[in-house]
Amino acid sequence: MPDNRKILILKLGAIGDVIMALSLLTAIDEKYPGSEITWICGKTVEPILKSLNRINQLITVDENDFYKGPLVRKIISVVGVWKRLLGKKFDIVLNCYKDPRYNFLLPVRSGVYLDFSGRSRINSFIPADITPTNMPD
Repeated sequence: MPDNRKILILKLGAIGDVIMALSLLTAIDEKYPGSEITWICGKTVEPILKSLNRINQLITVDENDFYKGPLVRKIISVVGVWKRLLGKKFDIVLNCYKDPRYNFLLPVRSGVYLDFSGRSRINSFIPADITPTNMPD
């Protein structure tokens, strides 16, 4: 039976890291088949993620502006993501970063928030791995 959960993944790049993060899609499909997946990605990896039918929506960030641009360009990048997420609610948010600054890209309501911070096993998929058996219900 299809699951109607809405899941948001935040992983901008690099290419190898995004390829490794694709295993999340398998874990999500096993635990929540048919759920709706939105992925926030960088322009560099956008063509790879666009080729995957499993991702319902891509929100693309110009990583050059976000990482290296002047402050105004960084702010414009963040606000662009906020506009695309405005009013959306997600059942699960997967922030694939340890750095808390990435939280600025996620002004969303969510029932479950998971990240790589390692602060606790409750809100982190490090050190516990994220598999269909230990993903939140």
